[in-house]
Amino acid sequence: MDASQKTILVIGGAGFIGTHTVVQLLNECFKVLIINNLNNSVIEVVDQVKELVVPELSKKLQLNLGDSRNRDDLVKLFSKTKYCQLNIYYNIFWFIVCITMVH
Repeated sequence: MDASQKTILVIGGAGFIGTHTVVQLLNECFKVLIINNLNNSVIEVVDQVKELVVPELSKKLQLNLGDSRNRDDLVKLFSKTKYCQLNIYYNIFWFIVCITMVH
């Protein structure tokens, strides 16, 4: 499955490190979902990210306001789509959830 068929969830994607990660993932043709509570960022940052990539790729970005520590926010996010695979990649500096969509 190529990148254009995969969705990546970036937790904190509207923050400093998250926005750089999101731009890179969009440029690699992934669909990107962000979950962010905007405690340390502002919603306009997502608009700025969309301006950094070509319009075709900016359509592949979706912001979900919520807190990744809140079960209800995660249930709401994950109930929007059916998934056939869920991989979690993390280290001390970043946390990315890689989701393979069912088409």
